[in-house]
Amino acid sequence: NLTEAYRLDYSGSSITPVDNRLNQDTLWMINQGRPWFRFSGQAGKMLLNRCVLHRSCGTGVNLFSNSTMPVDVGVITSIDLYGANSRGNCQYAIDRASVLRCSDWPHDFVYRYDGNSKGYAYGFCGMTA
Repeated sequence: NLTEAYRLDYSGSSITPVDNRLNQDTLWMINQGRPWFRFSGQAGKMLLNRCVLHRSCGTGVNLFSNSTMPVDVGVITSIDLYGANSRGNCQYAIDRASVLRCSDWPHDFVYRYDGNSKGYAYGFCGMTA
């Protein structure tokens, strides 16, 4: 579970929440064999669906997706991931993830990072729904 409150920081504040460094979700997920994850607690309920300021969400490139989420339970869907750069380009980091709807409850999704962003601080932003 991704539960950290910094995932809801959209201010571009460049906070460094992980041992005084930027969050690097993508590197960690690649190194851990690409586990499925969900947003819960203070991180919100789902992956952010819009662009926010560069260096938000406790990371260098904050990942979001405006792709259509699956409607059917149990169906894995591939989605596009995007992130903003310092010039306001909201499609700076184009990458991929999978999403699975777990139940008929609203916003009941799990995600898996499928991209290859190993060398930079890419992290996931959450939203409350």
